[in-house]
Amino acid sequence: MADAQAFQPGLRFRPLTVPDVLDECFRLYRNHFALFAGVAILGAVPVTVLQLLAGTGNVYGTFYRVVTSPQSVNFANGPPTANPYLSFLQLPISIAIAPFQYGTVTLAVISVILGTPATVWSVARDVLRRYWALLALYLLYTAAGIALVCLPLGIWLLVRLSMALPVLFTERASIGTAIDRSWRLVERNWWRIFGTFVLVSILVAVLEYALLPLFMAVVFLLPGLSPDLRGDLAVIVTALIGQLTLPFYAAAVTLLYFDLRVRKEAFDLEMMAYSITHGQPEEAVT
Repeated sequence: MADAQAFQPGLRFRPLTVPDVLDECFRLYRNHFALFAGVAILGAVPVTVLQLLAGTGNVYGTFYRVVTSPQSVNFANGPPTANPYLSFLQLPISIAIAPFQYGTVTLAVISVILGTPATVWSVARDVLRRYWALLALYLLYTAAGIALVCLPLGIWLLVRLSMALPVLFTERASIGTAIDRSWRLVERNWWRIFGTFVLVSILVAVLEYALLPLFMAVVFLLPGLSPDLRGDLAVIVTALIGQLTLPFYAAAVTLLYFDLRVRKEAFDLEMMAYSITHGQPEEAVT
């Protein structure tokens, strides 16, 4: 009995309505903010550092000068721009770290939901073990995103493939199996999943547009800072706010994944049986 009580999932497995998904997203993020924020910020570091080295902050710094003392700004040689060579490196580096940016937040959410102990570093280590599979999946999502030039096709593909990432981690599946599982799980649930993603995207957009001006105002109003330092801080704030919203998306996708398994595969009964016969799980339940 003591072992069974040690197993504490972070979610009561049941069919979830759309309001349930949104409520659980906020609850998970609030209760596990340190873990989610840690893995999200870790994924933002390489590109943010590259942006700072490239001089992207100079653009924000010049904007500050124009607003506060326009007479001190000299555009004789043109407006300031980021270093084109370092800026060019942002694309390959962004692709290379994409598995960490998206994989770590998803695995952190899965670990919390399944009651598996997790830290920022343990999550990053597990993502590194599956790096190539995650990179292949990211490139597949990118290809599906390119199909957005034909909007209905692109959206349809992205929704049908949306469960592949949680499948990859939770079921320890191969890429092919993850794609097939996602395709089958989403079947006959496409509109509900699509509608949930739209609502989550709207909420995240509102949150970003509310927080970004607030923090940017703080950066530009702090006394005693040089324009260049303000510009660098603006780059960091922009990157962090964008990253800190990723766990909301990851939580929504993961919650929908478990919801689909409950509805189609009685996953709630499987977890109930597991909690009775086992203590704290050492790895995700398949």
